[in-house]
Amino acid sequence: MLFVLLIFSVMTHGAPSGVIHELLQKVTAKSNAIKAVENLNLSNQLLLDSDLFIFEPTAFIRGSYSNQDIVPTSPFTPSNTKVKEYELGVSKLWSAGIQSDLSYLYQDSATIFPARANFVYQAPTLQLTLTTSIFQDLVNHRYRHLMKNQRLSKKAGELNTKIDKKAVIVQSLLDFSALLEQSQSLSLQKDICKQTRTQASHLERKRKRRSVSEREYLLGMKELTNCLATIDNLDKNLTEAKENFEATYNLSFDEFKGVDTDELFKEAEKLYLSSHAKAQDVDLKNQDEIKSLEIQIDALESKQAQLDAETKTNLALEVRSGLSGIGNSFSDANSDVTEMDYPFVYFGLRLDLPLKDRTALAQAGANRYQIKANRYQKDQLEKQKYFRFKTLEKTLAKDFDIYEKYKKTVSLSRAVIKEGRRDFANGRLDFNSLTEFNKSLIQDQKTLSTHRISLIVRVVEYLDFYQFFDHYLK
Repeated sequence: MLFVLLIFSVMTHGAPSGVIHELLQKVTAKSNAIKAVENLNLSNQLLLDSDLFIFEPTAFIRGSYSNQDIVPTSPFTPSNTKVKEYELGVSKLWSAGIQSDLSYLYQDSATIFPARANFVYQAPTLQLTLTTSIFQDLVNHRYRHLMKNQRLSKKAGELNTKIDKKAVIVQSLLDFSALLEQSQSLSLQKDICKQTRTQASHLERKRKRRSVSEREYLLGMKELTNCLATIDNLDKNLTEAKENFEATYNLSFDEFKGVDTDELFKEAEKLYLSSHAKAQDVDLKNQDEIKSLEIQIDALESKQAQLDAETKTNLALEVRSGLSGIGNSFSDANSDVTEMDYPFVYFGLRLDLPLKDRTALAQAGANRYQIKANRYQKDQLEKQKYFRFKTLEKTLAKDFDIYEKYKKTVSLSRAVIKEGRRDFANGRLDFNSLTEFNKSLIQDQKTLSTHRISLIVRVVEYLDFYQFFDHYLK
């Protein structure tokens, strides 16, 4: 009944409460590694956006003045020309691949003749220019493929950021569990040393009464000294691991005082049981790593279409159309424009040689191989995910059974030591044999810790198939 209530609680309330929930929330909020990943993603997003700035409209304003005295070479040669020009224009590249330029040019010109009347006029020109590549743009739409590639690349970047952030919080959980194991090992060693100290004192009293050999007494002193050195070494390693944890995740291990490895393991076991109860709901093809590869393949295919378009023959088409005017004043000159007295039109074609862009051909060929490589990677990853999930489904239950056996072994070792200490106090067991019991307990505890750490790693891997950690990445 308790098991059913547990599963119902986890499935109803989503993310679990407890040490794991608190740890992951704090790491997500404080980790500089996560913040770095987020900011790197924003940087990449902006760089991708910058590639689309070519579609933003641009404008220009130009002014010029020229004054030239001319060398007289004939009676009809002007002596001086003065020209003022003012121009305003706007340009835009459209996703269809057409470049449009609209400009207004106003020219104020004066030509001075020494022997006849001067020629002074004002001439406005309003012009629209359209240019495009017939095969690259109108037929194969390279810029539309570019825009699609950018959208998919941004989507892939966001998903990869999620994967990187998840890797940080997953690793924090594994590092935290390893710290708890180190802390437990230190506590066990301290307890053994405490008992060893008591036993060494007992040996010293016996030595004074000459009821114990010098060898056994020295062995007791040696074991006590070694035990104290082991404590110092374990304490040093634990301190380094705590400081490294704080430096890595910007989170102090002391914030979780009172938490032991058994508590963390029980929470992990509950999460496994709740997920295992709904194993049929897992979608193995909806894993983030697989989705990321799918999006990358789609982006590369869009890029391939763009590169294929760029390999086509560049037959450029240019069309210009506009209106001109002339007059002695600004209003007179522009009246010709508004009344469309002097329209003009221009069509032009330009063929670039060689007919194929070698750089685009090489890039298109390389991109095809990249697409093939990503497809192989996706197929391989799908198979790995499938078999890994099935393996975990089959073996995790056995792992928990093995864990219970190791746990029982440690419990029995403790019971053996307890009896051994009584026998030692009564003189029925020598110190050397008692020391072997202590070593056996330490070895059994190491075996239990190693298996427990490995089991938590496998449980975390199993939970990831159910997007358990996504809750902390929103």
